[in-house]
Amino acid sequence: MMLGLPGSTEVRQQIPKKSVYEKFNLSAAERNRFDADIHKMFIVNEISSKTLNIAVGEKVKRIYAIEVALQSEKYNPKSIVALNDLINQKLVFILTYGEQSKLAIYNGKLIEGQWVKSEGLILELKGLDMDSVWDNIVIDVGDIIVEEGRTLDEQIAEDSSREEIQKQIDILDRKIKNEKQPRIKRELYNQIRALQESQRNGL
Repeated sequence: MMLGLPGSTEVRQQIPKKSVYEKFNLSAAERNRFDADIHKMFIVNEISSKTLNIAVGEKVKRIYAIEVALQSEKYNPKSIVALNDLINQKLVFILTYGEQSKLAIYNGKLIEGQWVKSEGLILELKGLDMDSVWDNIVIDVGDIIVEEGRTLDEQIAEDSSREEIQKQIDILDRKIKNEKQPRIKRELYNQIRALQESQRNGL
């Protein structure tokens, strides 16, 4: 069974590429990019109170698992976000290429897991209602540690901020290595220290 989920959740409904093109009125170039990324798409599982003994949540009523067969291991994340916008439901993407698969999920931003052998890909459902099941899926896919006193959404925003600061630090670090003038090196180093301080303080 796909993802180790019960047979009661299984469906098989293809998502035509044409529906993506029509909803977003994609240009020829955008269609070509989407085609270059994605081969086929199927809805393969419905996780809900109808298919499992899980209470409906206040925010989440059902979750769909979408299998996306990729044309290449390298793809544009915008293609997956476009699918998320098209279906407008809580979605777990099963991205497959060759014999490997990984999970991806959109929760304010696209969160991706690690590539594994397809037969070893498991989606564990944890929680008493669909709200908590969804949150736990996001945590597991993103390997997120929610710090005490934060909500999941707050933690994702904080982690994203730290990642962005780290990108800036890495850029400045490369500039320092290539810079010859001591004065400019000191200025760049001071910028790095300020960014590191804000990173430590969670600003």
